[in-house]
Amino acid sequence: MVAGNLFEFAAISAILIALPLATTAVNEICRLPVPNDYIECNAYFPSYRFNASSKQCDRFVYGGCGGNANRFRTKGECERTCAEARRLNSVCPADSTWNAQTESCVCSPELCPKESCAPDENMEVGVEATGWPGDCCARYICRSKSAKKYNPYWKDTVAAILKKSRATRKNQFDVEEAGAHQVDRFLPEICLLPQAPGLCKAAFRRYYFDASSQQCVLFTYGGCMGNGNNFQTKEECEQTCAQNTDSSE
Repeated sequence: MVAGNLFEFAAISAILIALPLATTAVNEICRLPVPNDYIECNAYFPSYRFNASSKQCDRFVYGGCGGNANRFRTKGECERTCAEARRLNSVCPADSTWNAQTESCVCSPELCPKESCAPDENMEVGVEATGWPGDCCARYICRSKSAKKYNPYWKDTVAAILKKSRATRKNQFDVEEAGAHQVDRFLPEICLLPQAPGLCKAAFRRYYFDASSQQCVLFTYGGCMGNGNNFQTKEECEQTCAQNTDSSE
């Protein structure tokens, strides 16, 4: 297809996309049924549609004709248009609530139980972290060189906002030793999660902490879903997980 025809198709598509938005109420657009890829026409226009079931903007190919107003040129346009529908239908974890200003789930610190490590360790721990949906009150693991066993405890304060996009995790620990007793390391729960490439088809270079080998390993992330064991750089992975392991064992 020559450049002139491509330009003509693009212009027609822009008009077809814009017209329904001017005549259909926004709150109705986002509730329209999700159409299949339009194959009536032979154009190829990557577009986005709002899926009321998943509350996400899904990518599809628009053929140039047919369909309905649930069709956007960019994911950002789809998300902005259907932001209210996403907010009203957002489901947060049990220990968090929806924050309309940040459009994210916010942890509820008062719901996080307080529990310390073994009595002989006598430690005080403060944690500041940014997590993923479902990570409120995330469990950490502590161990004693003398006991040679793991004892779970829950972080006693949570100041985490579960962002829509992945944010850098920085866990800060303030540990006091009791006398000559040595408390060695803490291993965040995200470091124990398995590799999770996610369900999307992108190809981002990421690192995850392999608890069995105690190493940060390169993997390919699809761009959505997955879990917290997902770091943009090897250094970030090592700072969060590798330095919290006991290399002498």
